[in-house]
Amino acid sequence: MTVSSGPKKLSDLVENEFARIEKAFESGQITGGVPTGFYDLDRLVDGIHPGDIILAAGRPLMGKSDFLLNVGMQFAAETSRPVGIFSFRHDQPMVCRRMLSAQSRIPMHRIVRRLLSGDWPKLTRAAGILADLPVQIEAGTSGTDRQLLDFIESMEGGADPGLIVIDGFELMTPADRQTSHRAAAETLILFLRDLARKRGAAIIVSLTTPPGDGGRGDKRPVIDDLGEWESLAADGADMVLFFHRPEAYLVYTQDKGVVELIVAKNNYGATGTIRLAYLEANCRFANLAEGFEKHIPARDNE
Repeated sequence: MTVSSGPKKLSDLVENEFARIEKAFESGQITGGVPTGFYDLDRLVDGIHPGDIILAAGRPLMGKSDFLLNVGMQFAAETSRPVGIFSFRHDQPMVCRRMLSAQSRIPMHRIVRRLLSGDWPKLTRAAGILADLPVQIEAGTSGTDRQLLDFIESMEGGADPGLIVIDGFELMTPADRQTSHRAAAETLILFLRDLARKRGAAIIVSLTTPPGDGGRGDKRPVIDDLGEWESLAADGADMVLFFHRPEAYLVYTQDKGVVELIVAKNNYGATGTIRLAYLEANCRFANLAEGFEKHIPARDNE
């Protein structure tokens, strides 16, 4: 969603849009926005645009936190614009460890406990890459919209971030006390929309939906599962992504290591479901291998 600069004549808007379409055609780029690095997703949603609000929702253990961190690293590397990460799920050292694991492809348990001798070159290379990214991290078990705004305004360099990541948005509360959970949710949704438009930053937030399925046999989440946050999907978000991980529910499945990413809302085009490899030990999402065995995740060499 672009930031409004006042009323415009339709003729001017048409002229500007025609010029944008022509430029996109001549560039040959697959996406008009910043690529997420996940090819099937980028083809569907056109990447990440300034002012976008992206909702990533799903039940616990679906990999949402790792997905947000993966996207944040990719955005920073692609654009060199500041990225602010506010995590309610992990403290700052843990966010750093997960990013190191994803970048180095070293399993998280070895980073936490003890590396193998062959891990050191990969860790050193990953640390160098991450140290050059314009990413700043704040974390806490609770927080308010005002604290998030203070964090953004205090980011080093003073420039508005290109991307704001909020992991665990349901744990945020308004600084001004509200009468009900639904009223608090509405206040925070308005805050997000105002923040995205004024700063021109894309915002991606994660929400954990309740573990129940509303009596449905299918465990895949739907808009109704969002409860008090349903209006965020309906009116606030430009894109709604639901995460479904079959192996979290089925002991025997051919989809081990696969996460279904359900694009339930997309202001840039079609909706649908794509599949990504989730290398949980490495806190990393990846594109699936091409070819006849497309359902098999691409594996990293140890």
